[in-house]
Amino acid sequence: MRVLLLITLSASAMNASAAERIYRFDLVNSAPNPIKTFAVAAALGGEIYREINLHGQWLPAGESVTIVTRKSEGGCLRNLRTVFGNGEVRIERNFDVCRCASFDAGRVEKKCEQASVSMQP
Repeated sequence: MRVLLLITLSASAMNASAAERIYRFDLVNSAPNPIKTFAVAAALGGEIYREINLHGQWLPAGESVTIVTRKSEGGCLRNLRTVFGNGEVRIERNFDVCRCASFDAGRVEKKCEQASVSMQP
């Protein structure tokens, strides 16, 4: 079963122009442990992470969730921080939200599945 949550990273996004470019990617958990928290930062100066609200739930192994970001929140390149239920922390640097349709937090290599179209006005 696939969990689908549309999550916006910025509280100010509600005030953003309707024409602002948004990017969507699926956070996939192929790891054996659930994801406790997930956070995103701009790649430039990217140590200020914005926690993603998973609605008070951990993302179970084998599940996915759709993440929505806006260009104004840091451009295409983002740093992603995943904290698993067992305490393991993984950082993915320079993840391209403009080109990638999904991010598999459970994989060590090839975490990006290229999208044919990942941008919407």
